[in-house]
Amino acid sequence: MRKYGIYLVILVVVCSLFYVKGYAERNDSFSYILRNKKDCGLCGEKKDGLKSIYGNSKGIGLMCLNDWRVVQIFAPADGHEQCGRISYQRGAGGSYSIQIEHVVESKISLVEYTSCKGDVLDRKKLAEILCWECLGKVKEAVKIHGEHGGQKEKAVCLVEFPTMELYTVQQSFQYYMLDNYYIQAQCEKEKIKMTAFMLSSELF
Repeated sequence: MRKYGIYLVILVVVCSLFYVKGYAERNDSFSYILRNKKDCGLCGEKKDGLKSIYGNSKGIGLMCLNDWRVVQIFAPADGHEQCGRISYQRGAGGSYSIQIEHVVESKISLVEYTSCKGDVLDRKKLAEILCWECLGKVKEAVKIHGEHGGQKEKAVCLVEFPTMELYTVQQSFQYYMLDNYYIQAQCEKEKIKMTAFMLSSELF
């Protein structure tokens, strides 16, 4: 009889595991692959990690999650900045493009992110480079709230360098007050448009 009891317990455990796996898949959740938190690309101490590169920096950036690229929106000037377009980048395979115009005199940056075919969040890749806590931050940062007419998530979010906090830019309209910046963003179909205002002269 004891033998059948053991089999029953094993059966319950196996069924529970399958249920949890199915629940995660239904909720489009992330798998956890990275084993050492120190190797996390966001909060870890890796030399090529975001914290190591930008942890002592001021400013904000647009984080392109699939190729783990950061486009700085505000950064310390070298004394030679001029008004006009200062950055234009295209993602791997042409999955997105970013255009930034910097109006130096007004301390305003105008950012336009265009999502192209293939700009779908690569959950498996992120699970290989991020710890469980940071995966949760990414999940929240790409979440869309409200009606978007079938709008799907884009593999992009906002990052504040001093805190390494992530913020969504995929709602119809949102705004943030982050340290010395006021940022407003609007997401429509394949485009995200942002206007970022510098509130102090610290970086200029």
